[in-house]
Amino acid sequence: MIAVILAIFLIAPPLPDLPGGGPVDGSGEPNSTESIQKPNDTESSQQDWVQPANTSGETLTWENRPRIGNDTAEIKIHYFADFRCPYCRSWSKNAYPKLYEEYIEPATIQVVHREAPVLVRGDSDQYRGESGEMALLSQCVWQTEPGKYREWWKSALESTADDVEMLKRETEVEMICDRYQLKERIRQDMAEAKQFDIRGVPFFIIHDTVSNETMTIRGSQPWPVYRDVLETMRE
Repeated sequence: MIAVILAIFLIAPPLPDLPGGGPVDGSGEPNSTESIQKPNDTESSQQDWVQPANTSGETLTWENRPRIGNDTAEIKIHYFADFRCPYCRSWSKNAYPKLYEEYIEPATIQVVHREAPVLVRGDSDQYRGESGEMALLSQCVWQTEPGKYREWWKSALESTADDVEMLKRETEVEMICDRYQLKERIRQDMAEAKQFDIRGVPFFIIHDTVSNETMTIRGSQPWPVYRDVLETMRE
């Protein structure tokens, strides 16, 4: 059984709206009812949502973060998300399985999970819904039993549990980690995300650790968008 301590902590200011991704309403809650206009083809998708990063990815943290895939993979995708964001769930359901099959399992790509829980606007100490609790839980599962993280992450995303307590019962998780240590990790995640002009979730920073080429993808996009960026970077 995985053990964790859960607590409230401080992180960066709330994220503004992100076109094509998880918009944030006036309360800081991802708005699952807002219609997102998606481009009709890959070319326009890339033009709208894919950009070279405005800063180098070589300083991005990954060693102590939850991750899926081989540490020797030259390309790392830093995936900033909120477990309660419907757009993040959409990406995990539609694009992630193909990413895993074509790139992660062959050990050419590694995905590093970065926490971006949504804050209540105007209050840097309060989270909307259970975003902060899920971020802590994710970090603690990785810290205590990293070998089970991928299975837990999949269960957490597929779960229909209404709250964190119900999810813990479903996945047989209890709480026992150092909240201050986890707080600092999530603060660092948010600080690094701000350097890349993150405006909502999901948000992806794709970094080639050899060439140092770094691209960003905003929002939950069709699978070909991610595939084309990865193939271009691997050439």
